[in-house]
Amino acid sequence: MFEFGLPGGRRGGGVRPFFSRTIGRAPDGTPVPILAGVKFTGRMGDWNLGLLETRVDDFETDDTGPVGERSLGVVRISRNFGGENSAGLILTHGDPVGSGSALTYGADFRLGSTRLFGEGRPGSLWGYYVATANEGAPDGANYGVRAQTSSSSWEHMAEVSVTEENYDPRMGFVRRTGVAHHRYRMEYIWRGGPEDRWRRYSFQIAPHVDLDLTGGEDRKTLPVTWAELEFQSEDSIELSTQWFRETLEDGFDLAEGVNVGPGDYDGMTTILGFQSNDRRRVTGEARLEVGDFFDGDLVRWSVEPNFIPSKFVSMGLGYEDIHAAFDGPDLSTQIYSMRLDFTFNPDLNLRNLVQYDSESADLGWQSRLHWILTPGQDLYVVALLGWNRLDRDSFYRTSEELSVKLAYTLRF
Repeated sequence: MFEFGLPGGRRGGGVRPFFSRTIGRAPDGTPVPILAGVKFTGRMGDWNLGLLETRVDDFETDDTGPVGERSLGVVRISRNFGGENSAGLILTHGDPVGSGSALTYGADFRLGSTRLFGEGRPGSLWGYYVATANEGAPDGANYGVRAQTSSSSWEHMAEVSVTEENYDPRMGFVRRTGVAHHRYRMEYIWRGGPEDRWRRYSFQIAPHVDLDLTGGEDRKTLPVTWAELEFQSEDSIELSTQWFRETLEDGFDLAEGVNVGPGDYDGMTTILGFQSNDRRRVTGEARLEVGDFFDGDLVRWSVEPNFIPSKFVSMGLGYEDIHAAFDGPDLSTQIYSMRLDFTFNPDLNLRNLVQYDSESADLGWQSRLHWILTPGQDLYVVALLGWNRLDRDSFYRTSEELSVKLAYTLRF
């Protein structure tokens, strides 16, 4: 309901003026008690309305200092104009990490038609503008547009977005400021018949250019998917290559003792992937990536077998190994994961995920219960536990969190 801007806006150069995890959590991850809150979502004719208002308790961290009790909220209104045409507004207020006033406001639209780009040329056009006005800070804005058209065999997408340096959505999330993103994607799709060996073949090229508006940290990438082949069995394999060139004005640490310095970097990586039909009792994925990584060499591979012993239980394992070789110390880390899910009936399920990262020595467990009491009444119970064993012989508890959410839908 609170999604805004371009589709898929959570990644890359997209926009996210509201991010729910900014409520109830300090910048360092410390839970902040929510004293009260109300959420309303609804549809009345062609109008859609979303409202969330909360009151959070005071807290103090080393980075923020003391922060008093305050209100945080968001309002999202949109209207459908028939077909795939719509427009909307969004407004957020409050600062999760400060007591001063903070506003984020914007508008977006979508146009869609079977002949948007001419007779027989269907397409969609998205656009948005969002700005921030925060006490004690200069105003900033983020805006962009995307056009997309497709046929039975071809798909084209072009996108441009600009994030000004002073854009700062206190209730949202932005990956990078002071940058202009330019994207284009072209995909060709061939579909075979029942007698063909291949069910589907696709080729894709998607150049992406990020231009630094305040300095020289530009980034250019050229991903090419040479072949994504799907067999009649619905298993699939993929082969892709990505060329990149990036300029860093400041270095950064990848891990303890592993540093990437400022400079110009370019190189190429190649990826080979496999994914099996997910309707079997035993399924899985595998992926291998080799190539350049800044001024080093990267080898990264992963496997994810999954098992479905019955309609009530599914389980999965995951292993990922990342090794980057540099002139100095190398980076080597492994990520282990295990998933165990129960579906007791169509209205009640329990999801569990355990993950361990060898580099940070963090072990985490998440358990999520979803119970549909009656249609329109949903109960969610989420438990989060964390441990760490960095520089120790055994694990010690680092975090524990329990949250309960009841969603109630009124229809009238």
